[in-house]
Amino acid sequence: MSLIEDLITQIETSKNNIEIIKNDCPDNILLNILQITDRSTLGTIIKFTNGILIKEKFLRLFGGNDSEWTDSIKKWNNIPGQENIDNIPSGCLFIGFDVVGGFFAINGGYFGQELGKVYYFAPDTLEWENLNMGYSDFISWCISGNVDKFYESFIWKNSEEIILNTKRGQGISFYPVLWSKEGKEINKTRKKIVPLKELWALNLEMKEKINV
Repeated sequence: MSLIEDLITQIETSKNNIEIIKNDCPDNILLNILQITDRSTLGTIIKFTNGILIKEKFLRLFGGNDSEWTDSIKKWNNIPGQENIDNIPSGCLFIGFDVVGGFFAINGGYFGQELGKVYYFAPDTLEWENLNMGYSDFISWCISGNVDKFYESFIWKNSEEIILNTKRGQGISFYPVLWSKEGKEINKTRKKIVPLKELWALNLEMKEKINV
């Protein structure tokens, strides 16, 4: 059984409500640029999918190309020939995001010595957190882990409606912001769909101001 077939089989029995967006025209062009193969979990997802959606599309992993629901991994890692996103750090590989402004990245040296570990940029702290797992373990967690527990403070009443209206290149902003004391009461915040790159830029700007 191939890696992609194995992933599909696992996803079919997952309780985390996962959807694979298949790539109908897989090729090795991006894998060659990233110097990985389709014998790895990351290479398999990049080559054979245009994204993976988890928990009613709350968490979205990048695939090889854009889809209705998510940008490609090329866009968020400034691969040549693609639209660039400002302030993407070198020394890590962005692999996905959640609609509230959290981002996942594989450490390639940017975060220090824990090479290959997945880090999470948390929108409620504006800090990168080491999840202490590699990419394959991260995918296993997405499929069968307690994703609800991880995101319990980010879910609000009737959240599904706005999440399902959040398409490719979009996220949700909150006011008061999630990292503020007032923003902790997420049911009382105002929500708005905004460009995801603007949400990323705003969080970085706020992080710099806080750390001054």
